[in-house]
Amino acid sequence: MSKIKVYGISGCTTVKRSKEFLEKNNADFDYLHFHKVEDLGSEIKFWFEKAGKDKVLNQAGRNYKQLDENLRKSMQADDDVAIREMVQLPQLIKRPMAVKGDLVLTGFKEEQWNELI
Repeated sequence: MSKIKVYGISGCTTVKRSKEFLEKNNADFDYLHFHKVEDLGSEIKFWFEKAGKDKVLNQAGRNYKQLDENLRKSMQADDDVAIREMVQLPQLIKRPMAVKGDLVLTGFKEEQWNELI
């Protein structure tokens, strides 16, 4: 059975809740801060393939809404542009991200995360 990887940003309360859930359920997982992922672009591309860009790109967040409208349109139209911007500003990524094999979950919903454990 593959190990769960949880990706996020320190200080995010949703990331904290997801880690507490996994710990409470004795799940085997590694936590990786977005800024410390060696090839974040490749990870994001995999997440797009498995979960879809609309679920991975945090369009509801303040950082996304503050982007220039033309850049937001470019990110919607071109995955490479979206990935480049998300690598430069990981706050554009929905948090937390959870990966176990080919299963990729965005955000924290306990009923979905039960699939991981």
